[in-house]
Amino acid sequence: MSATDWGASTLSSGTKRAAAFAAAPIGVLVFVAAVMGSIFLGTWGIVIGALVVGGVIAWVLDQPRRCLARTGAVPLDNSTYPRPSNVVEGLAPRVGVPAPELYLIEDGGPNALTSSRHGGTVALTRSLLDHYSRTELEAVLAHCLVRLQTGAIQRATMRLSFGPLGRTSIEPVGWRDDVATAAVTRYPPALASAIEKADPRRGSSGPLWFVPATPAGRTPAERVDAIADL
Repeated sequence: MSATDWGASTLSSGTKRAAAFAAAPIGVLVFVAAVMGSIFLGTWGIVIGALVVGGVIAWVLDQPRRCLARTGAVPLDNSTYPRPSNVVEGLAPRVGVPAPELYLIEDGGPNALTSSRHGGTVALTRSLLDHYSRTELEAVLAHCLVRLQTGAIQRATMRLSFGPLGRTSIEPVGWRDDVATAAVTRYPPALASAIEKADPRRGSSGPLWFVPATPAGRTPAERVDAIADL
């Protein structure tokens, strides 16, 4: 079965679509604020509207840093864990993204959080690094890179900044991204095993995790069953 059959063809235009989807709500917000401000308050209304919109934009743009900071992640020491860097360097060109920065999360069971900070950051829990095989680690990192390339992380991060209302419009983790990951690694069993062994994460940043708790993602059992059909 070819990579296209597995859905990897969705990767090529994902980044451009992500940029458009991310920019559209902000552009609409700027336009509405300018129009409403000019109607009700004249020139000062435009100024006030611009300041409000600027604050909103700053809040949205700071979300990748905030989501990463909430995990307590620190830069990964390559001398202690050299494998993730080696795996990422091999995967990134295949996915079509720059190699992301790698971080370590001390707490919690096996899992990984992907942030769009600095163009791409992946934070791996210590338990994942200590207990996953190389092929399972490759599957996790490929999944994170795929979601950066298709714009899923960027869109989710932007929508998370708008609270519960924004979270309702985020596609649950484990639909197209699992299929695209299998197209990259060419070894679906490792992805299924990585999902089964993961500790689903709850919280407001759920859609950014490799395996979030529902409703941020499909259940691990559903994802594993779907992968078995690939």
